[in-house]
Amino acid sequence: MTMPNVSMQALLAEVVKRNASDLHFCVGLPPSMRIDGDLYSVGNIDPLTTEDMKSLISSVLSKKQIEDFFETKE
Repeated sequence: MTMPNVSMQALLAEVVKRNASDLHFCVGLPPSMRIDGDLYSVGNIDPLTTEDMKSLISSVLSKKQIEDFFETKE
């Protein structure tokens, strides 16, 4: 299992620092954030793998929330 090259806390800190409204994740792309309606790369971060996404999700959601997420895809 690979580990993300950044933590959720670091990503959220960057979002706050840059006054972004949204944080976007997509497997195969680096994280991006929305600032004044436009998407920008969060920084020098490698594209996320499926395992990276699972690790980031599990760092902020409870076990029940994770189960619900994978069951409903929402």
